[in-house]
Amino acid sequence: MHKYIFIVFLMCSCSTLNNNVIKPEDRDLIKSAAVVSKIADNLHCSYIGLTVFNNTNNLIPLDNSLDAQFSKNLANELSALGVQSYAIDKDSVSYVNPDVGPEKWDNVRAHLPPTTTTLVILDGTYTFNSRGGYYARNNGLTTSASIYIYDLASGRLLGKGSANRYFPDGNFTCDKSYVHPLDHLTRLVERSAAEIGKEVINEITK
Repeated sequence: MHKYIFIVFLMCSCSTLNNNVIKPEDRDLIKSAAVVSKIADNLHCSYIGLTVFNNTNNLIPLDNSLDAQFSKNLANELSALGVQSYAIDKDSVSYVNPDVGPEKWDNVRAHLPPTTTTLVILDGTYTFNSRGGYYARNNGLTTSASIYIYDLASGRLLGKGSANRYFPDGNFTCDKSYVHPLDHLTRLVERSAAEIGKEVINEITK
């Protein structure tokens, strides 16, 4: 039985990098896709102050419900392309070495229904860089994304794509002395993931 893996890894800016579009002869191999997002655990937040002593770097934990929603979004995108797709729980997929993540097939461990031929993993980082005062107008969220497609039976790479996006937001800062309502950050992350998810899938299927 053939199985395949789409590995989606989010990257920052609006351009696409290092794309390897799925070949026409390989598209027919993708029949049933399990889709999982593992990107939204944390947001890396940095603040540049007036001096180095005011600089801060911290992680802002994000709600697990975001990953569940992103998995559904990606499954819908693939279903619209004619691929039978369904979202799975993020705990169904893990990495032998978290630093390597989904970049290598032998680093991925997945528990899937036997009829599944494709696994789609959304995995990456959110980074928000900020300053205060006049320079706050340049604050923004960077989302990084790549997609890798592997044949699960052989480990053969079927396709790869990357996309970068930047979302300015002068109303948000990572200065720890300023407490933001979490829903503001959540809406920013939701918008970012929704837009770049479409872009990355388009890059490997066009």
